[in-house]
Amino acid sequence: MSWLHTFLNYIGLSILRLFAFLPYAWTVQIGYALGYLFGRLPHQRKYVVLRNLQLCFPNLTSHQIQTLANEHWRLLGRAVIERSRVWLGSANQIFSLVDIESEIPLGDNKPRILVIPHFVGFECGFMALSALGEKNGWQRGAGLYQNMKNPFFNQKIIEWRNRFGAKSINRQNRLFDLIR
Repeated sequence: MSWLHTFLNYIGLSILRLFAFLPYAWTVQIGYALGYLFGRLPHQRKYVVLRNLQLCFPNLTSHQIQTLANEHWRLLGRAVIERSRVWLGSANQIFSLVDIESEIPLGDNKPRILVIPHFVGFECGFMALSALGEKNGWQRGAGLYQNMKNPFFNQKIIEWRNRFGAKSINRQNRLFDLIR
C-alpha cells in the first residue's frame, strides 16, 4: 500500500471517529447531506440504482423513479455515517440506536442461530447483541462477513465488530468454523 493510500485511510478513520462522537442529530443530517451529494455525482452505481428501480417498478414514471433514487441516496448516506457510531461508539451509543425484543429468553445460555435475510440492519443488531452479551455474561456470538476491497478498513471493521467479544468469520471460510 502506498503512503498516499495509508494517509487517506487514516484521514477516513479520523472522520469516522469524529462522526461517532458528534451529537446524533448532527450525524443524521450530515449523512443525509452526503448521500444527497453522492447521488448527484456521475458514477456507475447511480445508473445501477436507476436501472434496478426501473426493473422493479415498471409502472412508475421516470420522475417517480428519480424520486425513489434520491431517497435511496439520502438514506444510504445516513446509514454509512451512522455506521461510524456502531463501529466506534460505546455500548450505550449502540443501545440508543437499537431496541432488542425477543420471544425467547436470550440470557439462558442456550446456543442460538439467528438467520438474517439481508445485511442492511444486521451490523447494528449484531453489535447490540454482542454488547448486551458481554454486559450479561452470555456466550459470545459469531457473525459472517465478506472481505472489503480495502485491507486497512477490512481489518479495522473486524476489530470493531469483535470488540464486545463476538467473533467475525469470513463467509468464504468453511461453514464448520461458524458452527464451532
